[in-house]
Amino acid sequence: MSWGVALRNAVGLGLGGIPSVLNAPPYASLNLNFLTGPLDSRITFTRASGATYFNSAGVLSTAANNEARFDYDPATLAARGLLIEEQRTNSIRNSTMQGAVAGSPGTAPTTWLVVSGGGLSREITAVGTEAGISYLDIRFFGTGSSVAAQRVYVESSATVAAANAQTWSLSAYVKLVAGTAPSGLFIGFDETGPGTAYIQTDSTSLLLTATLTRNTYTATLSGGVNVAYILPQIGFNSAIGVAVDFTIRIGMPQLELGAFATSVIPTTTTALTRAADVASMTGANFSDWYNQTEGTMFVEPTLTGSRTSDSTFFRIDDGTTNNRTQSGTGASFTVLNSFIIFGGVSQGTNVVSVSPTVASKSAFAFATNISVAAANGTVGTTDTTVAVPTGLNRLLLGRDDTVGYLNGHIRSFKYYPTRLSNSQLRSLTFVPPTLWTPAQIPTALWLDAADASTITLNGSTVSQWADKSGNGRNVVQATASAQPTSGTRTLNSLNTLDFDGDDWLRYNTPFLTINTEWLLYSVIIFDSLTNGPVYVGVKGAQTTHMGWALSPGNQAIYNDVIGTSSLSNTGVISIGNAAIMGVQYDTTNITGIFNGTTQLSPAATFTADTANFIVGAHSNTATNFLDGAFGEIVFIQSSVSLSNRQKLEGYLAWKWGLQASLPAGHPYKDAPPTV
Repeated sequence: MSWGVALRNAVGLGLGGIPSVLNAPPYASLNLNFLTGPLDSRITFTRASGATYFNSAGVLSTAANNEARFDYDPATLAARGLLIEEQRTNSIRNSTMQGAVAGSPGTAPTTWLVVSGGGLSREITAVGTEAGISYLDIRFFGTGSSVAAQRVYVESSATVAAANAQTWSLSAYVKLVAGTAPSGLFIGFDETGPGTAYIQTDSTSLLLTATLTRNTYTATLSGGVNVAYILPQIGFNSAIGVAVDFTIRIGMPQLELGAFATSVIPTTTTALTRAADVASMTGANFSDWYNQTEGTMFVEPTLTGSRTSDSTFFRIDDGTTNNRTQSGTGASFTVLNSFIIFGGVSQGTNVVSVSPTVASKSAFAFATNISVAAANGTVGTTDTTVAVPTGLNRLLLGRDDTVGYLNGHIRSFKYYPTRLSNSQLRSLTFVPPTLWTPAQIPTALWLDAADASTITLNGSTVSQWADKSGNGRNVVQATASAQPTSGTRTLNSLNTLDFDGDDWLRYNTPFLTINTEWLLYSVIIFDSLTNGPVYVGVKGAQTTHMGWALSPGNQAIYNDVIGTSSLSNTGVISIGNAAIMGVQYDTTNITGIFNGTTQLSPAATFTADTANFIVGAHSNTATNFLDGAFGEIVFIQSSVSLSNRQKLEGYLAWKWGLQASLPAGHPYKDAPPTV
């Protein structure tokens, strides 16, 4: 047999030859691990251009022609595997800030245009590189005297040719360097006709945080038959009487014809194309491990972005489309399609549900008159009328010949020279559930005392509690005598911050408008209520609070709305015991939630007022201090569904050992939420 070498290797490993290969545990005759380099020498890899990836330090790097890319998550530094992408072109001619000069107003990059007016000015404050990403910092400042366009055009008009019904993706790394971002900040592109005739703007809100993050906007052009060009941009409009002062960092903008963004394609003076990644095994490098009559393929893929066409995990064929075994997903992302073609005739398709946008495991097992697919511990239906093609001689990784590219990562690929049983497939592809955290939803502020990296100590007291939301809204206290203590008490073996009755922390810049939708949750312990009413949350003008107030007289829960205690329920607070306290405002009602149970939800109306975030005290004047401890605080300034609210409750309960406090019937009473 052609896979005899693999069997000899099995004997050499003490696996007992053929019987050990065919019985559990199965022996993989091919085992490719792509989480680290170098690339297995049996794989032929080509790419007719350089290409970028993030290295193990999270720095954007460039691989040479024909060099495989072992990519890493730039935020977590986790290995993502072998990156395989289709050919793409960055139509922005200068993504690396060539020609930019800092100054007042400074010089924009060649082929860019920065526009300000209507009472606002702009200046380029810095040009540099962060984590290998070339960037430009632009400050907009002043008070609006009219409604006027403030724009950063990252390409010239009448340059990027386009047509109606095409789908384009614009991406850029952005960061809030200083100040507060204005309302209406967007990323998008104008559709224009012949010359510079304006047709319409396609855009979405720009997510701007204190962390350099890639934003992507994808749209299908709908301006009609006259569409001839698109003009990519980031911008906002000034408003009369509204002061603006913020600095935005923009790095490596990219405009691609396609339904999703791909890896960065740096440009300097002209649009550039990154060639497709091509990985294959042929000849003896293939025949040494492949069994022509039966086998099982196992692959761990991750896709990125949305799709309008199939994405192939692997294909094994004879150099034609007539005889092949193949697995991948359709454009919907929802199913794994695995099939065999023999003599140009389909032998049926094995289907199983899958979510390959997250780390997943899939397998396809076959033999004469039997084939079955599995994904993430679920085994699909079995096909019992299968003819198996012979003479197959090559493996293609992440592509269907010249189409159907994976556009994602492969962490590993294995081949077993036998059809594994359904129970083995289930075990092989099982993926332990990932626990849900607030990182799954957009948070405005997130404080976690259990995360030591977020706590800055002044001896044993805390001078800063860092925000984990990515917005940089760190709460601070410069006065040592007013700083809470860390490392002195725990809850469920996790660190908490101890507030002794005169400690408090504050984020000093108002960042929210309190008459919009919001949700506030905290894990808190009350040691006493002698300083009441103790406020937990946000304080705006002196007449407006949002959060909990606790009365020392009857241990009631209150929620202040414009200075009026509008929500109360006595007898639920237990001194010395931890609790999950939540309050949600939907612009109509304000709802108080205690340990997952709604207390009251009266009608309430907030006036427009910006507010600071205060932890452990009543107001900006620092009165009515908390005597107790905080474990975690999560603040969300947007609409939150009941499902996500309950996930947040379940997350906090199981993390801090409070699951017994959740009410009967709560969806996470018996197990924590998972992704």
